[in-house]
Amino acid sequence: MNNFGTMYVFELKKIFKRKIVWITLAVMVLISIFMGVAEILSINTYVTEGDETEISGYEAIKREKENDLTIIGKKIDDALLSEVKDAYKGIYYTTYSEERVAVTGNISSEESVEDAKKRIKEQERLSKIYLYVRRITGDDNAIHVIDEDGLYEERMKNIQEEMTAQELTEGERAYWQEREEAITKPFTYGYAAGWELVLGELYSLNSMQLLVIAICLSTLFSEEHVRKTDQLILCSRYGKQKLYFAKLLAGITFALCSAFVLLLCSLVPTLLIYGTDGFDVALQIYAPMACWDITMGQAVLLMLLVYLAAAVLNSVISMFLSEALRNSVAVMGLMTGGMFLTLVIMIPTKYRVISQIYELLPTTIMGLWKFSDYRLINIFGGYFTNLQFAPILYVICSMVLIFVGTKLYRNYQVSGR
Repeated sequence: MNNFGTMYVFELKKIFKRKIVWITLAVMVLISIFMGVAEILSINTYVTEGDETEISGYEAIKREKENDLTIIGKKIDDALLSEVKDAYKGIYYTTYSEERVAVTGNISSEESVEDAKKRIKEQERLSKIYLYVRRITGDDNAIHVIDEDGLYEERMKNIQEEMTAQELTEGERAYWQEREEAITKPFTYGYAAGWELVLGELYSLNSMQLLVIAICLSTLFSEEHVRKTDQLILCSRYGKQKLYFAKLLAGITFALCSAFVLLLCSLVPTLLIYGTDGFDVALQIYAPMACWDITMGQAVLLMLLVYLAAAVLNSVISMFLSEALRNSVAVMGLMTGGMFLTLVIMIPTKYRVISQIYELLPTTIMGLWKFSDYRLINIFGGYFTNLQFAPILYVICSMVLIFVGTKLYRNYQVSGR
């Protein structure tokens, strides 16, 4: 065991001694930090009575949170919708030259300038609810006519239409119907902007950690063949046994640590700026079409589990290709090329099986919108969502690749030079 520990530490040192590793990590860390602070570097413009006021991104975030504090804990019911209707009274939107514009002024002939100014402030305070209604209905002017029953009926109508498009079976529909009945309605509004951004950042971080792994681990096995030290290593006492697993463990450790570092560099500034509020806010406030009976915090934890499981699988794939191809450039090309390919290709849901398998790939599994993917995986009569099944699948795939890689490594014969 001491020999294994020594080899494991040695392999970790080999990884971290390479300049390209530190350069890659430094670049990715800077990008991660920038993602967390990008919003405060922006300039926001507010229009009041025709006058434009510019404020910093940080001031805009504070202003938004202050507005949200006035409606946190309120149910999205007829009473709150009525407040929004009053605030947006006389304001209708249309599309002109692909730009959404108001077709009436903010001040009507029936109200004073002072009253109009108060109503404009109310519009800003209640804008999140207005946008929530628009997101569900797809109609800029729905707030003027919709009530509580109509809003939730429209939501269910959209969900049913999406289920039909995804070709759900009766069993799958029954599963989601049971989950939907467990969700408390009307929804209670809550502020969870920080956690929403974390979910969005995990999508980008997932691609970034793949790039780090592809660049930094592609030489872990191939360098032995390139430097022609494979004959010496494979003939040594532990060359075909403990060394293989020491390399694997070192690579997986590096992948998990680098993924965690990138996460922290993005997570810490994001939560410092937006706050940790809203861990217990219902997922439906930020993903209205989701039928999961979970909170935003639970959604983040689930996505984080998938993110770390993907890091393990990516590291095993990189090391497997490193041994199989014995060429680090080929490994980096395949992994980065595959990642970019999956980011630009979309497979229609009408190709149910192929599309669902495609959505289970480590590069396509992340994103808040994945909670609106209703397709399930039936295993011995039990249903699993893609997000629930993905970590299990990634571990199984990693074990299979490790097993096959073991055979490749141990059976490799050094050819003549």
